[in-house]
Amino acid sequence: MVVVVDYDETWPGAFEALRQPVSAALQGLALSIEHVGSTAVPGLAAKPVIDMNVVVAAPDLLQAIERLSALGYEHRGDLGIPLREAFRAPPGSRRHHLYLCPSHSPALANHLAFRDALRRDIALAREYGQLKRRLAEKFSDDMEGYVEGKTAFVVGVLARAGFAKSAIADIEKRNRRIVRHHRDMAKPRDAGMARARDPTEALKKAAAALPDAAEGTSCNQTSYKAGKKAFLYVGPGAKGVGFKAMFKLDESLEQAKDLAKSEPDRFELGTGNWVTARFSSESPLPQKIWSRWLKEAHGAAAESGGAKTKRARRRKA
Repeated sequence: MVVVVDYDETWPGAFEALRQPVSAALQGLALSIEHVGSTAVPGLAAKPVIDMNVVVAAPDLLQAIERLSALGYEHRGDLGIPLREAFRAPPGSRRHHLYLCPSHSPALANHLAFRDALRRDIALAREYGQLKRRLAEKFSDDMEGYVEGKTAFVVGVLARAGFAKSAIADIEKRNRRIVRHHRDMAKPRDAGMARARDPTEALKKAAAALPDAAEGTSCNQTSYKAGKKAFLYVGPGAKGVGFKAMFKLDESLEQAKDLAKSEPDRFELGTGNWVTARFSSESPLPQKIWSRWLKEAHGAAAESGGAKTKRARRRKA
């Protein structure tokens, strides 16, 4: 349900209360923690949800994700918005959205430019507030319609702020996807839709269900072994952007080589027959590929690791 309320003088304080533990957890990493969205503009009517952008240097993304996870935030990946890592708020906390952005993130530039334009121009902010109230009344049960109804206004402000036409076109596309991301982040952690939006979920579930598969963690990744042999690693992508899965292959190496040649940004051959696949919520790894690779990788690990385990047991006996 779309609810827009009058500006609340307590919103800055609410942001500050949320900012403090994040700042402490990210000491030495956070370049800034920005209050963005409509609750960051004095006098502007808004949905009563605090939005925070945490800015870090690109090389520090992975470490920042680990620290936020330790604080209770659940990493959701980029949710289709490159260079913007989304998190679900810790259980029991005030409703808010937290996004982790490298300093060169287009999404960050978008948020800051729009916020600052509204802060500078009271009339513009008033116009935006009136638009949101009309849209909330018209699309009270249609978040997608509400967000799409704001898009022309938002891109108009950003165009006047100097954003290039190509950037504006990209923002329009992304803005129409934001509704799905906010719905996902607002749902409880055990909600079926929220689970479905994690492109690694099906792969992890299938791996865990394999015979003698043992799940563990290694370097911020979920690992899977058969006996003592690892056959799969799944986790966030490079610098915490997107996702990746690593399979140890044999028979499918030729297929992997072809994919690495045709899609080098998505597939990469490593040492020891390990193949890395990169993907996102919007562009998941095809099930036809991962199911075949998973079965092959597990079979080889089970045969090798299982045989060694049996020999070890016989020696102990």
